[in-house]
Amino acid sequence: MGWDPKPNEAPDVEQLRHTVLADLGTWRDASTIAEAKKRFARFVTDRGSVPPDEQSTLLSIVAINADGPTSVSCTRLRSRRRTRPKYSGITPRS
Repeated sequence: MGWDPKPNEAPDVEQLRHTVLADLGTWRDASTIAEAKKRFARFVTDRGSVPPDEQSTLLSIVAINADGPTSVSCTRLRSRRRTRPKYSGITPRS
């Protein structure tokens, strides 16, 4: 199954992948955690490296298994997310 979706993958298969990965992270599977940490390191510098619908799974695996520095990175990401202004859908007139 792996981390990456296959072309034209059915939604139920996508959900199953997220569930399996989250469970493996919770069960402290070493290879799942190593891959999550690798992807998280890329995500910290390039938010576009992880598709939005996969971020929750990745971040939960990393947060559950975080060491000190990774925990700090997670906290910083979360606080940035909270302080970012919401888009109202209204564009200013020029």
